[in-house]
Amino acid sequence: MASSSSSGVVRRKLRPFLRYEPYSSGRWLVEKEEMKNEVIRLGIRLSVDVAQSMFLLCDDTRTMLLFCFELWRDTKGSTNPVMERLLLVMDHVYTKDIKPKNKVFQSSELIKATYMDLSKGIKDLRGLFDYLKRSHYPCDYRLLWSSIAECKQLLKQLEDKLMSAEDVSKANGFVKETIAPYIFNLWKSVFDEETVFDEETATAKNMIIPNLVRPLLNESLLKREDFRMQEEVVRLGVELSLHVAETMFLLCDDIRSMLQFCLRIWNDAVIGNSPLVLEKLIHVMHNVYAKDIKPKNGVYRNGCRSVQSRLVWATLKDFSDGIRDLGHLVFILRGGQGSNLDCGLVFTLISVEQVVKKIEDKLKCAKGVSEANGFAREAMESIFLDLWKSVFDEEAKEARQTLKVINIGIRNDLFLPIFKELAAAVAP
Repeated sequence: MASSSSSGVVRRKLRPFLRYEPYSSGRWLVEKEEMKNEVIRLGIRLSVDVAQSMFLLCDDTRTMLLFCFELWRDTKGSTNPVMERLLLVMDHVYTKDIKPKNKVFQSSELIKATYMDLSKGIKDLRGLFDYLKRSHYPCDYRLLWSSIAECKQLLKQLEDKLMSAEDVSKANGFVKETIAPYIFNLWKSVFDEETVFDEETATAKNMIIPNLVRPLLNESLLKREDFRMQEEVVRLGVELSLHVAETMFLLCDDIRSMLQFCLRIWNDAVIGNSPLVLEKLIHVMHNVYAKDIKPKNGVYRNGCRSVQSRLVWATLKDFSDGIRDLGHLVFILRGGQGSNLDCGLVFTLISVEQVVKKIEDKLKCAKGVSEANGFAREAMESIFLDLWKSVFDEEAKEARQTLKVINIGIRNDLFLPIFKELAAAVAP
């Protein structure tokens, strides 16, 4: 290669086509078009994977619909063109291939292993789409190609996992060659300035989420009667209360650990602005502590923490999310705002159901411990049901003030040991 000398320094002359020019508008336009085509191909692959996952779950319609709903919710309810196309694929597979078969309920462990890959793939693809759609200026396209390569690798891992159950999905009716043309027609226009759907497709797109959600709930909830939704909220409130009680029995070998966990739940509920739900839970905590745990003269501080602390604290975020969403439902239904056909209420109800199930799954491994410590689900269920039945009652202003004073007294009595400890720590 030729070189030139200047002031004793040897400099190589690079060939023009080897120079990297990140801000060359001509090169950027070429690279951008290539990347758009690559994103379309990735979108088609991801859609096929979603469709195959649905066929793997079609022996359990409820699980399959929850899978679709969770994927949508994980994108924050996004309605961008990427998610729109995936929703149309879900609706197409469900209405044309799965719903008519009326399959029975079972479950699939494989999808649990692939869900995170699918969720991340959707988010990554959305990020690439958003950038390529709005970016009109040259940039370091090597970074974008790197992101595309990572997305490809993720989809390869996902497809390898799904390949292990390919015979099952095919037996359930999945035929890639049949679904591929429909998916291709959806994705080929994703970067068009304005995609025009026909009237049938546009209507289907707006009804996809309601159609996916409806079968997840008992048919009686779909009537325009708010008290049906209220019954479900009461049921979920009782379930959440039982899980709170169970955590208390798991932590009762160290009263301090138990009270700290209860206090954290209380604080999170205050932050989440869920006063009516908090009122019920503080009664649950006090009832369990005063009647079942305190009389046993449990050790206030048994070493550093309870043996079950790690397990119980792993449920804290689930409790916080469930209390917040349940509080939202109570607030709306008490005020007569919305109806149970309101998608927002339906989604929130399903979210609480999912949270309750997550907590149940996490605590399942310690069921023997909680029962050995005195947790009796059947006996407590009727007590908590009586407590929650009044959550939608309208009290007079004076009664509300009286209840507020009572609740403050209960809270102070329950957390008195913690408050004393904190006071002693800050005392001069």
